[in-house]
Amino acid sequence: MKNENFGDMIKELLYAYGYGDRIQRYELMKHWEEIVGPQVARFTQDLKIKNGILWIKVDEAVVKDVMFHKRQEILERVNKIPGNKITELKFL
Repeated sequence: MKNENFGDMIKELLYAYGYGDRIQRYELMKHWEEIVGPQVARFTQDLKIKNGILWIKVDEAVVKDVMFHKRQEILERVNKIPGNKITELKFL
């Protein structure tokens, strides 16, 4: 058996039972303001992850446009969080 701590074992178990997207979302929410900055974060809500796609609800069209143009930079920051494997960003 691998030398793992209890937290890692629980996380693996949750991923195995299909809770991986929820874990990713939780980790992402903890770091969201750091990723996009406080001004942008307050105009975003309801982050969802499904099949490697991060869906972001944005309240203001101007903010959505800025995020769209910076999506590659945001995607790189998102994937620096351990456990995240996001392939695409979609804006609502």
